[in-house]
Amino acid sequence: PLLAPAGISFTRLDVGPTPIDHHPITSYNGVRKTHPMVRQRCVAVTIVKLSAKGQLVIPSEIREKYDLRKGDRFQVREEAGAIVLQPLERHPALELRGAFKGKPSLTEALLRERRADRAREDKELV
Repeated sequence: PLLAPAGISFTRLDVGPTPIDHHPITSYNGVRKTHPMVRQRCVAVTIVKLSAKGQLVIPSEIREKYDLRKGDRFQVREEAGAIVLQPLERHPALELRGAFKGKPSLTEALLRERRADRAREDKELV
């Protein structure tokens, strides 16, 4: 078992067999047949720690690879004894959230214009 000090994560390589492939080979007597071969796969594994609030930090390499951003939603399911997080598609309208942040408010501009109109109308009545 790999153990890390509290709050520190590290990466190790997890090597395991993948499904058997059948590769064609030619025997010494010239007979061609398939021979089962097992491919080895090498997967980088990062250890993360569950917080008291039930939160996990997804490593930055994975967030960048899959373009994961703050506020993204995930489907969480159990599958064959493993917990699977699957990112959900982003809603196009949600992509616009905050797009106009810091720019002049159109609502404020409309309200200023209405106040100016009202003041002008009040002057005309007097």
